[in-house]
Amino acid sequence: MNAHQMQMQPFPPHLANACAWLSAAERHDADPFDGSGILALITASEVLTVLTDVTPPYPRVDDSRQPSPLGVVLPAVSEALARAAAEAGTDVELRLRIARASHLLAEHDRLGGVP
Repeated sequence: MNAHQMQMQPFPPHLANACAWLSAAERHDADPFDGSGILALITASEVLTVLTDVTPPYPRVDDSRQPSPLGVVLPAVSEALARAAAEAGTDVELRLRIARASHLLAEHDRLGGVP
């Protein structure tokens, strides 16, 4: 391996899909005077960090999706996370990260912050 290459682990497909949607939400251009919009950006970023904070790292998150509000992409994120959890098997670390991400999204929704 080249000294400049970083070892990476495979990105589970459904998790990669959820992260791609979260990236779209994180890049959404929210109104700086809309508190719920800013909170949605922060939540998307936090959830993305929870899901991708692994060693060795996953490959780069797909950022080709059109920036969209968290509320618009949330159904796709939730479905992808459910599929990722179903395929996680006995990978406890992955299951915990998915559970934490799902909790953060549910808490955001419960507080009425999904524009």
